[in-house]
Amino acid sequence: MAAKVYGHYLRKAGYGVLLAADGPTGVQKTLQLRPDGVLLDVMLPGMNGSEVLKEIRAKKPNLPIVVYTNGFVPLLVEEMLAAGATNVFNKSNLTGQEVAHAFEKVLRHKEAA
Repeated sequence: MAAKVYGHYLRKAGYGVLLAADGPTGVQKTLQLRPDGVLLDVMLPGMNGSEVLKEIRAKKPNLPIVVYTNGFVPLLVEEMLAAGATNVFNKSNLTGQEVAHAFEKVLRHKEAA
């Protein structure tokens, strides 16, 4: 449900959005379609967000990956950042506008690099 809400705000900001129903599909779409960035929930069926992040990061080391989670505890945040997350957000207070702004910021930084 959160992915649809965040997707709506990303579309409104001018981004193309594709959703994946589970972790393995997300990895497959990311590797096949070569997006400019990924918005990743930690809690996914089939493969958790940490596994998805590590698999994508192994093949796409420079792809911006913005992670969100309800389990916003320091250890999880550290784990996601160590696995290669660009940003990690707490889903409980994350707005669609903040997601769009985060992508604008990381994509602008990527273009400048």
